[in-house]
Amino acid sequence: DVAPASARNIRFQFDGIPYADVIERFAQMANKPLLAGMKPEGTLTYNDANAYTYAEALDTLNVILAMKGVMLVENANYLQLVPFKELPSTPLKLLRGAMPVGDVRPGEVVTAVLDAKNVDSKEITDSLTSMLSNAGSLAVLPRGRGLIITDRLGNIQRIKTLLAAIETDAPAERQMKTFALQNTSGAIVADLLNRTFGVATAPKRQEFNPTTKAMVALPPDPNEYITAVYDDASRTMVLFGPRERIALAEELIAKFEQRDGPAGDVRIYMLQSTKAEELATIIRQAIPGVAEPKETGSAAATKARVIADVQQNRLIVASPVAAQLEQIDLLINRVDKGITGNFGNTNNVPLRTQTVLLTKVFRPRATEPKDFAQILN
Repeated sequence: DVAPASARNIRFQFDGIPYADVIERFAQMANKPLLAGMKPEGTLTYNDANAYTYAEALDTLNVILAMKGVMLVENANYLQLVPFKELPSTPLKLLRGAMPVGDVRPGEVVTAVLDAKNVDSKEITDSLTSMLSNAGSLAVLPRGRGLIITDRLGNIQRIKTLLAAIETDAPAERQMKTFALQNTSGAIVADLLNRTFGVATAPKRQEFNPTTKAMVALPPDPNEYITAVYDDASRTMVLFGPRERIALAEELIAKFEQRDGPAGDVRIYMLQSTKAEELATIIRQAIPGVAEPKETGSAAATKARVIADVQQNRLIVASPVAAQLEQIDLLINRVDKGITGNFGNTNNVPLRTQTVLLTKVFRPRATEPKDFAQILN
């Protein structure tokens, strides 16, 4: 008799057992025949005192087999050992759009068709590929806007959530770009980007309603802002928006990701009487240690960056040195006599800025992080 699927009666206690024997034992325990054209070489040593249900054991075994580029796919009548490269052509469970997943496990590999209403599927394919597991694959529907993804259900659901976050109700010419973050807090950077270039910064739109004889507010134009979403599992920042604003956001991310430069802060100046590009050029010429617009490499890591947002006539200044930032601040106050901030020009006062503290992530090599934390606190 086969034990109930919910019974915790499986344990992993292998010490130098060949992978082929492990797979065969699992199939015997599941009381299902095994189809395997090839079996991975090597031996497995894995001991866990915890008991597993059948579903948990299958997912755990597949995590182990992933290191060998294969996985066990469950069928109603048998278990099949499938190489990752053959998964797209394997008859897996098919999920479509918003259909319920039923009893599909998060670790189970399925094929899903995801709608992408206002996203160019071909354009975002490269961006999403980095978020797939080593068992995953992605293809674009030949007609219409949609994606065919084969991967573990948990991964597909993360991508689906991401697409929902960046989708808009109106079609627009928007680009998708991803960045793998190494040295900064993704949540903090995403929040900064959304506050600096996000929907709240889009120009207000109104139209006349002939029925009510009044002006009514319209939703922001998707071509006027970006959406930043951070995927913690893959440490990937996803930007979605117009190309020119993504380019500005990319410069800001580069400043955060500087590995060799010390942390500083970022200031945003709302200019009134001077064009952003002209003032940025003046700053680069007048103050030493300010990087050129396209300057990269180790030489630029310790320099300040001045980013000109032409559309909103803003300057975004990031500097690792407080004294240098004060020099830039003083120069801007002398050249531009306007007012900064989120609201209109109410008084002719010195420039005020929005300041955002930079956060960097340090990975100690020879000391426990908690020991460093005690010293700093």
